Amino acid sequence: MNNITRSLFCSLILVFFATGVSFGAGFRLPEQGAKAMGMSMAWSAQASDPSAIYYNPAGLTQLSGQQVLFGGTLFILPGSEFNGDVVLTSPLGTTRLPTDESGKDQELFGPYGYYTHQASEKLFLGIGIYGPFGLARTYSPTGNIAFKTQHVKLITINVNPTVAYRINDYISVGVGLDFLRGDAELNQIIPPIPAPIGFPGATFHLNGDGDAWGWNAGVLITPENNIRIGFNYRSGYSLGINGSATSLLGSTGAATQIKLPDVFVAAIAYQTERFTIEFDYDYTHWSDFKTLNISLESDIIGLGQTFLPLRRSWGDVAAYRLGFRYNFTEKCWGSIGVFYDENPIPEDTHSALLPDADRPGFSLGAGYQSGKIGVDVAYMLFNHNDRTISSPPNPDFDGTWKNQGHLFGINVSYAF
Repeated sequence: MNNITRSLFCSLILVFFATGVSFGAGFRLPEQGAKAMGMSMAWSAQASDPSAIYYNPAGLTQLSGQQVLFGGTLFILPGSEFNGDVVLTSPLGTTRLPTDESGKDQELFGPYGYYTHQASEKLFLGIGIYGPFGLARTYSPTGNIAFKTQHVKLITINVNPTVAYRINDYISVGVGLDFLRGDAELNQIIPPIPAPIGFPGATFHLNGDGDAWGWNAGVLITPENNIRIGFNYRSGYSLGINGSATSLLGSTGAATQIKLPDVFVAAIAYQTERFTIEFDYDYTHWSDFKTLNISLESDIIGLGQTFLPLRRSWGDVAAYRLGFRYNFTEKCWGSIGVFYDENPIPEDTHSALLPDADRPGFSLGAGYQSGKIGVDVAYMLFNHNDRTISSPPNPDFDGTWKNQGHLFGINVSYAF
């Protein structure tokens, strides 16, 4: 029974770093503007609307007067599909449960909003509010996957005040401060154990929240009128999580520090009066996420321990984004993009919380400007490569996972 309780906590803690929906590299959510999304987020060299606060703060120097942009992304997620064996380990040995199961379909909405203000000819200010990480997964409480994870949800919100400065006609810089808040929830079914132990099974539930500080910076270079080069850096976070944990032996307070990754983007765009093409190289530094240390206020594991180190061993990954936009008129445009996101999770720590794999996909977008009001819409499809997990080395699953997602984005902007 002690082994089962230990396994429960190992699965439990994953929720804190597997934050809504899980798209870009692990569980990052780079879909923070519909115009960018229509070009598969190949946007850091253009950054020509208020979403520049997220994609490249130096881009604020292109925005005259005052501007606001509000919108969001609708995530339509068919449930994750697994076909194979769910592996259960108890003091009596190992049991394999043949499983052909899909998670619950999810429909989630991630809002965002930005405000920018030109303070002088060279100084620009702004603030953004958005959710940069997220995860949602739900499986049947009567299915086999629920023995590993039945429900997980993490919602984050980031407040990002920003300042940008135009050094000259060719170079602009920007920097921002980030305050991240996260709320997490996890349900898990603990499987029964037959005689001689005779444990009837139980349900586990966890709630926790925390916050962290970070920063971001960007550079925008325009060596010629039709060429733009952008660099964007977002620091990592040390997210402190505090909440309560309940096991077979009772309840107690629990705390951990989650190392969220820093991100670097290098981008180049070529523009004419009619069309724009941009390529972005997006690098996420997941290799800092090697272990996760859990502190308990009291021993509810039954092993005399209140400190648990858990190995995660994620790896650094890259994403490749190519976008194209065509201006039909001065007021109307369309866009298309393709992308490929690498997966950071090794086979031996892969789990139902985030059944990740490499992700190719494409996007479509359209926009219209009428006076001071602009509207952008976008659609994105991502289709995870099928991923086969073997046990061993994975302690929980031996089989194949399949995932797919549809995203719809819309935002409205207004210039004062």
